[in-house]
Amino acid sequence: SARRVDFVDGSEALMMTAEVPGQVRGPQFHYGWADELAAWDLRPDDSGLNAWDNLLFATRLGKRDGIKPQVLFTTTPKRLKMLRKILEEAKEGKRYSIYNQSGTSANKHLDPEQVQDLMGIYGGTRLALQELHGVLSDKVEGAMWTEELLDEHRVYDNPGKLPIRVIGVDPSTAENQ
Repeated sequence: SARRVDFVDGSEALMMTAEVPGQVRGPQFHYGWADELAAWDLRPDDSGLNAWDNLLFATRLGKRDGIKPQVLFTTTPKRLKMLRKILEEAKEGKRYSIYNQSGTSANKHLDPEQVQDLMGIYGGTRLALQELHGVLSDKVEGAMWTEELLDEHRVYDNPGKLPIRVIGVDPSTAENQ
């Protein structure tokens, strides 16, 4: 209930949820770990910040044994603008970032037969590329529009006040007409 783990050496870890971004505000850390970052609800709270923003602010304590404050994130890659930006900066060597990508089969703690079953079921699909191989794929099979094209024309002004227009297109039916 205290959401805290005390270690023998005197270190402590605080457990928080991305669902309540404000709880990350206030404490200060040397290190942060954001697990399954791509699954976080990253809508800002009343302060205008989300849990990721607050974690970056909170992980600010000075050098400890010569090591700068650090945030580690582990996640299944998904097509999120924020995740793309972080990965791009890491690949470019910005912000003292290290990028590492591996798939499910690299986890020696998993049952090999279960991994083989998953590969047999999902192998060769975009879902397998993302979930089992840890690859961020921007290509959506059969997509008529790219995410870049949609982002380029996305409207952010007056959320909730703009009329909603939804257009459904069924290409398989359209081809047969």
